[in-house]
Amino acid sequence: MSIGRVFNRAFATIGANPLTMFGISFLFGALPSVVLKALLQSPRATQTLPFSSTALLLTAGVALLTLAFNFLAQGALVVPQLLLVFYCLEAMKNPPNPPKE
Repeated sequence: MSIGRVFNRAFATIGANPLTMFGISFLFGALPSVVLKALLQSPRATQTLPFSSTALLLTAGVALLTLAFNFLAQGALVVPQLLLVFYCLEAMKNPPNPPKE
């Protein structure tokens, strides 16, 4: 499979389902990231010393949550495509039998 075919299918999927694709991206990618970064930059979070254990734990927690939500968003966008590819490959291996007369 060529890289051009992969890009063509990816953009065709986005074009066929723009609301779903951008909705999932926003819901599981952008929205949690913005909320977590807002919490990290809140006045209460910045009252501690820059290298205190509280600040470091808060930063590490926000980074891990952001990473988890990004993985969730990517998985939600990629897994249905993979399932479709596997289904098509299986259908090619086992074509339906023609009806008997």
